[in-house]
Amino acid sequence: MSLSIARWRNRFHSPQALSAQQLRAWHEGLDELREAPDPVHDSEELICVRSLQLRGRLQAEDGSAQALVMFRAALQEALDAALHGSSAERHVLRYPQRRAALADLLYRLAANDRERLWAWQQLRLLPAWAESSSIAELRESAVQSLVRETELIWPVLMRLLQAQPQNGAFALLLRAYTPAQWRQLLQACPQSRAYLQPPAADAATPAPLPHSAELALLLPLLREQPQLIAQRREALLVLLAACAQPAAAGDAARQHTLQAAAAQLRAMTPPVPATAARLSARRQLQAAAGTAEAGTAKPAPARAGTDDEASAPRTPPELPQAAESQSSAQAGLLFLLNLLPAAGLLDGASLRSGALSAPQLLRRLALGPLQIDARDPALRAFCGGWSPASADEDAAPLSEAQQAELQSLQERLLLLLQKRLDWQAQEPPLLPWLLHRRAGIVFEPGWIELHMAAREADVRIRRAALDLDPGYLPWLGCVMRFVYD
Repeated sequence: MSLSIARWRNRFHSPQALSAQQLRAWHEGLDELREAPDPVHDSEELICVRSLQLRGRLQAEDGSAQALVMFRAALQEALDAALHGSSAERHVLRYPQRRAALADLLYRLAANDRERLWAWQQLRLLPAWAESSSIAELRESAVQSLVRETELIWPVLMRLLQAQPQNGAFALLLRAYTPAQWRQLLQACPQSRAYLQPPAADAATPAPLPHSAELALLLPLLREQPQLIAQRREALLVLLAACAQPAAAGDAARQHTLQAAAAQLRAMTPPVPATAARLSARRQLQAAAGTAEAGTAKPAPARAGTDDEASAPRTPPELPQAAESQSSAQAGLLFLLNLLPAAGLLDGASLRSGALSAPQLLRRLALGPLQIDARDPALRAFCGGWSPASADEDAAPLSEAQQAELQSLQERLLLLLQKRLDWQAQEPPLLPWLLHRRAGIVFEPGWIELHMAAREADVRIRRAALDLDPGYLPWLGCVMRFVYD
């Protein structure tokens, strides 16, 4: 990452008048610093600094080269003071990566908090004219910023869902953003867009929604605040389905999931009071006759404190830390992710029918033929962060067809590996050599990173393209990254 400087405000103090040529030379030094700044660090961290005061000393005979050296040293000193000094809270904002900044943007605007506008403008998440915008316009700009980065939509939404028990972030998001904005986000998101089609027909007794950590957060929210269902039914139907089943499942599996989500919403919808039901029916009749009250009645006076702009903004609590780091001894399991499409994972009958989801199928593959330790975090990462609700699920018997499907998938994977790695018969067993590797795994909602030591990079694995970034994996519903530190 490089330092970006938006504007200089220069003031030189000298006992004698400075020539225009001298000032031009010093300004050239500043221009060089601005156009080719030194990297301040090599991580994904985003650092926003509101303002810095640089102090330095130049001799009258110094030129642009000396000015560049002086300004660079002064800038480094001022940055260190800003990042670690007592005033850092007011003038410095740090995000671990861009998706954290986007989550903070949507969350704080939902709470009417504009305090960090300057930082969001620095990161180009909001336009230059944002300071004169209404809160509704700012929210629309925030939605557009997220829509432009489709791979980040699901991780951002899931990060805010994860924060719901601590600070109510997701309920705030559901209320603040309009149904049209939610539809736009869910349409752009690869994890949810396939669920925007309504279920073909409700099943008489749909199966319950499959377990997931995301559903375990979303369902309690709807039980506690069932009024949200009436306000954002379409968005919640899609969210429930996408949390339960990756969108890469077959058409039949997606329909079953949508039907189960619709049944879940119906069961959680509070009954409509009789008076409200009669009023709703009367309004529908009036609308059909062309005499709807909305067209004839005078608008009700605005109530103080209900308008977004009128309500006094409060500073919402910070979003909780989303990352969870663990150490793995079988991290090579994740190298298989790049081979799964070619091995026919998505063509299996279990996945198309919905009998097993991709995470369930991959967990059975890892625990069975691949003999992965159930306690190793690589297993959870291999399943896109998914784990069963109980250990009993791993012991549930598979049908003969499902067992044959798993065996066939393992055989195809092994053949692909042997071909890619040019593995010879006289070499050690291939799978233990590949799978047993130490690495760190970082879990975030909708985002998983495998961190490996650069010194342990293997030429054969690199040549076989097994350690290339998988990116967004639709059958798991998450982004997977491989990082050499």
